[in-house]
Amino acid sequence: MYKVLIIGLGNIGMGYDFELDKAYILTHVRAFALHNNFEITGVVEKEKSKIIQFKKKYNTPCFSNIEDALQNIDADVYIVATPSSSHADIINKILDIKNPKFILCEKPLDSNFSKSKQVIDRCLEKEVPLFVNYIRRSNKGSKNVRNMITNQDIATPLKGNVWYTKGLVNNCSHFLNLLESWLGKVIGIDNIKIERNLSKVDYDADFRLNFEKGNILFQSAEEESQTFNSIELIASNGRLLYENGGESISWQAVEKDKLLKNAFKISKKKLMIQDNIDQYQMEVVNEIFNFLNDRPFELCSANEALATIQVLSSIISIGKKNYG
Repeated sequence: MYKVLIIGLGNIGMGYDFELDKAYILTHVRAFALHNNFEITGVVEKEKSKIIQFKKKYNTPCFSNIEDALQNIDADVYIVATPSSSHADIINKILDIKNPKFILCEKPLDSNFSKSKQVIDRCLEKEVPLFVNYIRRSNKGSKNVRNMITNQDIATPLKGNVWYTKGLVNNCSHFLNLLESWLGKVIGIDNIKIERNLSKVDYDADFRLNFEKGNILFQSAEEESQTFNSIELIASNGRLLYENGGESISWQAVEKDKLLKNAFKISKKKLMIQDNIDQYQMEVVNEIFNFLNDRPFELCSANEALATIQVLSSIISIGKKNYG
C-alpha cells in the first residue's frame, strides 16, 4: 500500500467531484481514496472551509501548512495541487525534508520558467521522479490515438485545427501537451495573434504550430459564449475528431466515392475510440501505480512539461509584441 500526501484541496484536489456520484473520478482525493493500492495519509489546505468539507467524508489528518505535514506524515507519493506560482517552492520544501518515491505536480510545473528548470534539476540530483498532471496523456482514448498515429493507422504528416476556451495557459496547454505526445516536438511557431488579455499571465491567442508529424492551427473561442474544446486532424487516409475535451473521439476512414470515378471521400461511418473521460483521474493514478511497479506507463514527465512551457512562453512573448 502506497501512502499519499495531497497538498491542496481546490477543484482538481477535491472539488470537481465532491458532490457527484462515485461514477465520476475527477480529483486526486477521490481517485486515491478509491484505489486499492493507495492510502491518503494526510492533506494540506489553508482554507478552513475546505478542511471542514473534506472531513465530512474522510477521516484523515489535515494540516494548514506544508511544514507541519512534512514533519508529521511519511508518504511515498506527494501531490502538489496548489496555485501555479507556488509549485516549485512546495516541491523544494518536500525535497528539503523527504525523499519521495514519486511527485505529481499540477500543470504547469511552475509559472516561472527558471524555477521550473531549477526544481527539475534538483529532483534529478536526488533521483526523485517528478511528473506533471496533464490528465489527457493517461486517458485510454488518447493512448489509443497515439498508437494509431505511431502505427500509421492514422497516416502522417497531418494537418489539423484546435479550438479552445479558458485561456492559452490554463486550458490550451492541455491540448498542446497532448499533441506533443501524438505528433512529436514543436519545431516551428507562426501566425501568432493575441486576441485578448485574460489575466496577468494568460491570454486568448490564435497561432499555428509545426510539429514533427504535422501542422496544427490553434484558435481561441470566447468562454462567455460557450465552453468549446476540440481537435480535428486530417490525414491522407481519414479524419480524427476529438470533441468536447475528449468526451467523444472518432475516426472516419477514407473510402471510394460510389458516384465519382477514381474519387475518394471521408466515410460517414465513425469508428468510436473508447475513452473514460468521466474517470480521468483514476486513470492517472493507475499510471502512477504502473510506474511504481516498473510497468509501462503514460504520464507527462517534468521535462516534457517544461517543453510545453517553453512553447507557451514563446507564443506569449512574440504575441505580446503585436498585441493591441
